[in-house]
Amino acid sequence: MRVSQLLAGVILVAIIGVVAGGCSLVKDERGRPDRGATGGTAAGVSREGVRDQAAVKPVGSALSASAATGGLLIELPEGFTLTFEPVPRASVEKEAVLTDSAVLFAAWYQAIGRGDADDPLYGRYASPGVRAKLHEIIAMFRANGWTVTGSVLVNKRAAKITGDTARVSWCADVREAFPMETSSGHVLHSPTGDQSFLLYRATMRRNGAGIWAASSLTSQRAAAACLPS
Repeated sequence: MRVSQLLAGVILVAIIGVVAGGCSLVKDERGRPDRGATGGTAAGVSREGVRDQAAVKPVGSALSASAATGGLLIELPEGFTLTFEPVPRASVEKEAVLTDSAVLFAAWYQAIGRGDADDPLYGRYASPGVRAKLHEIIAMFRANGWTVTGSVLVNKRAAKITGDTARVSWCADVREAFPMETSSGHVLHSPTGDQSFLLYRATMRRNGAGIWAASSLTSQRAAAACLPS
């Protein structure tokens, strides 16, 4: 895939924006389009009581994931910052859904930074269908010798839970995130604009291990709900 084919030249758009805005990235576990989802830390910190903090900070060559990921250590690419804006206090169950969706998002970047499409962390938070699509894109970045650099802001996170199913949404501002050639450090810049504001929607289902895993994932580019006012 050429750089010019990356929508807005950013990794987030490359990953989810491979589909036209509003189309399903994957189908649900039963093989049907998931219409309900269409549109688009320091190590050792406990999972509870930390979600109001929000920042991913560099620690040497690794980045320690924010409290939004429940205290898991996420090794993001060097020179890349992922920030989750805090959300209002909610029920324990809703906080767990938001945390697990944040882990999926951050773990995806970990796999890209490591150049390892088989990195196990993101796979634990995705159904086989979603995992297969993410695997494909991670492998594409590795094949092209790319990582990601810059910064991404995640905000306007929300979740609605019905039983063991949750509809989750969040906005991502990817104007400052770009692919970078790992061999040379050359950043593959391209124009940004409204297309760099994405609305993500996921259907997440609680599995037997108690993890909320994404069974579908979609995006909508230039979504009005995500554009700066």
